[in-house]
Amino acid sequence: MKPPQLYLLVPDELPSQNELNEASKASILLSLNLALESLDLASQEQAIAKTNQALAILKSSDILPVGHNLRNTKKYREALDYDRYFNVEHIKSSEPEICLLKSILVAYKCFLLLEKESNTFNLEKIKVQRQGFRSYFLLLGRVYNLIADNNHEQN
Repeated sequence: MKPPQLYLLVPDELPSQNELNEASKASILLSLNLALESLDLASQEQAIAKTNQALAILKSSDILPVGHNLRNTKKYREALDYDRYFNVEHIKSSEPEICLLKSILVAYKCFLLLEKESNTFNLEKIKVQRQGFRSYFLLLGRVYNLIADNNHEQN
């Protein structure tokens, strides 16, 4: 099974803080809460289902491939080789907050699918990876002033 395409914002497009409209606030908050809840589930199937719910809540945002005017440069071709290898595409978006959360959710879902299919993963490393995803989700919640860390902290 081929993993889904992962869209990455161009680094200078990454929001450090952003004012969201009310519709975006509601969908991002609900999606973040579902993602955080999924991290506490023991069953990968349930976590995947909750992650699918979180993804479904987020509307599609406009994405524009980056570098279309640079296609014939060596730097662009080299970057494209890396993007193809890692199955990512660098983009710009009219709604970077949606794109950013979707990208993290897609990566998290791929992690869950790998975890489900393999019995050889080190449980301690899985715990560390889950904590990493929790940190990303909480960071987005802070950037958009939607959630406080103490609502979802884990030890």
